[in-house]
Amino acid sequence: MNQFFMCTGIFTCLFGTISAFSSYAAGPELPAIEQIEVTSRLTSGTTAEVALSNLTIDRTQLAKAPEGQLDEALRSVPGFGLFRRSSAAIANPTSQGVSLRNLGPNGAGRTLVLFDGVPLNDPFGGWVPFSRLPTAMIEQVRLTPGGGAGIWGNSAIAGTMRLISRRDQGLRADASMGRFGVAEGVVHAGMEQGASYFALDGQRFNRGNYRVVDSSQRGAVDVPAGVEGQSGQALLVNDLGPVTSAIKLGGFDENRANGTPLSTNRTRASDLSLRLFSTQVLGLENAEAVVYGQRSVFSNQFTSVDVARKIETPALNQFSVPAKAVGGSVSATYVANANWGSVIGMDARQVRGYTNELFQYVSGSFQRLRKAGGMENFQGAFLEPYWQLSDYLTLSFGARADYWEISKGQRLESNLTGTTFFRSDSYPTRSGTLPNGRVGVNWHAETELVLRAAGYTGFRVPTLNELFRPFRVGGDIIEANPNLNVEHLSGAEMGFDWGRSESGTLSMTIFQAQIKNAVDNVQLTDRPGTYVPLNIVVPAGGTLAQRLNLDQVTAKGVEARAHKSIGTWLDIDLFYLWSLPRVDRASISPALAGRRLSQTARNQGGIQTGARITEDLSAQISLKYQSQSFEDGLNTRQLAPNTVMDLKLERKFGQRLSGYLAIQNLNDTKIETGLRADGLLSTGAPRQWSVGISAQY
Repeated sequence: MNQFFMCTGIFTCLFGTISAFSSYAAGPELPAIEQIEVTSRLTSGTTAEVALSNLTIDRTQLAKAPEGQLDEALRSVPGFGLFRRSSAAIANPTSQGVSLRNLGPNGAGRTLVLFDGVPLNDPFGGWVPFSRLPTAMIEQVRLTPGGGAGIWGNSAIAGTMRLISRRDQGLRADASMGRFGVAEGVVHAGMEQGASYFALDGQRFNRGNYRVVDSSQRGAVDVPAGVEGQSGQALLVNDLGPVTSAIKLGGFDENRANGTPLSTNRTRASDLSLRLFSTQVLGLENAEAVVYGQRSVFSNQFTSVDVARKIETPALNQFSVPAKAVGGSVSATYVANANWGSVIGMDARQVRGYTNELFQYVSGSFQRLRKAGGMENFQGAFLEPYWQLSDYLTLSFGARADYWEISKGQRLESNLTGTTFFRSDSYPTRSGTLPNGRVGVNWHAETELVLRAAGYTGFRVPTLNELFRPFRVGGDIIEANPNLNVEHLSGAEMGFDWGRSESGTLSMTIFQAQIKNAVDNVQLTDRPGTYVPLNIVVPAGGTLAQRLNLDQVTAKGVEARAHKSIGTWLDIDLFYLWSLPRVDRASISPALAGRRLSQTARNQGGIQTGARITEDLSAQISLKYQSQSFEDGLNTRQLAPNTVMDLKLERKFGQRLSGYLAIQNLNDTKIETGLRADGLLSTGAPRQWSVGISAQY
């Protein structure tokens, strides 16, 4: 019933917006246009966000990157990363949560990722399917670290990441192949006819295919990890006079090998969205209405391996984890006069998902069946007024109210026939209302210098995955927790942006953020045998952890970016992040207090140089460094620092054809990505090369 009312409300708002827009539509003959743009608060930011650190990366910059996958190309952004150092080419999807500024990285991620205005975070787990996103399909990436709930709501604790798909005309094809048998093909076809634009995008990929266990520890059971699959989308944009509509249908399917013969997973996803946008309608600017539906099905098999790494045994088979989401938003900017205005809007989202799994593997077969999951509802409204006090000074404020609800939670465990239940838990509905706000100031101190400062709050409701889905990595067990509390953020930052010309820019931001009730995987025991409080058997050499709330986590640091162009032949980019995320208080596990958060490097930085050697030949070289980090919350398992060099040479053959050679990890450094309690070390990609061609017509 709740789903019915929420969907009805979304479609009512959308229908009303369509009706209002239609009454202002132009006559039957629409003029031809040179280019259709669909921009909004979801892509271009608001006046309030000029007080925050923002970074925009366009497709030209992405095309120069030696890496062809988006998560790898964005490693040059200070503080961007997945939960682990691993590339999405070999990382399990559940560890692909996006982290910004090292603000408590975890598998679910604390960053909201939007693709053409629609949340890309998995409905069930919050992670992001980066295999779906080759750089050749992306027009623009806009990153806003920090900012809190603001106009975004749930999940934007660490910030937002907004992606726009390609909108150019004609036919473009990219194909590449390389070491370890990797191969990829991406096709984009765009056509503009009168006031309409239609585009088709598709890709087929085979990535990774290298062993992830350190060479000194490999056994007969270790095989290459990698991913293969395909994705595609169709986009129809229509200019209806004062209104632009965009209908998008997308799909994604991937199969992964996780480094041993039996440890595999698969993800299938599809989504449909409708967006309406107008730069000026009904006395409002940048008015937008969005409605969308999403569906994903995930499956994953966990195994355990003996000490000699010769024998692999199934441990947990999550054979079906279906999830659905529906949602929508309406927003607009009211401009009272040249001095003040306000962004107003509301949004809603409902998520439902369940894990179906086989467990307790004994004598060659699974003995029990588990089903666990539930539903989440979110509704929010926001108001962000701003005042232009002078030509140089802008003040902005924001207020937001959200209602959240977790319902229909259950965990059922039975024999395989479902006739005998060993556990039948139903969890009571929980809900709450959360106020949040932010304030910002932007001062043009002089022509090329902008000073900015902001303070904000935010929140994140734990995902269905964290609440209900347990999992296992080798002998390490992580138990779900249906009683997790909502995370609360309070943060502040100040910084400056210098230089507006292409010849040189410099940006620096100092930040501090606190998360109360931060969700983390807290180790409960490393002793083999039955852990009585949870009635879970811990294998020899393994550990048991559970998702628990830490009282308070604080992350502070400095991020900096610099760009310098020397004529038309050389571009130099520098980037750096110093951050210190620590656990302040953890009453549930006092030993964690004062420890650095796992998987966070205190120092990250690098340099990128792009050189135009001749009219048709260019080179891109990048050097990236990250200092040591820790695998565990107690900081006992250390991951070594590393420095990685990448290279890309590109040669044009006329106006329509180009070819390239890319070498990643040119110096073949060992990248330590994980260290288990039993000492097993996982590593990232060794040196790998690829050659490719791009053709357009």
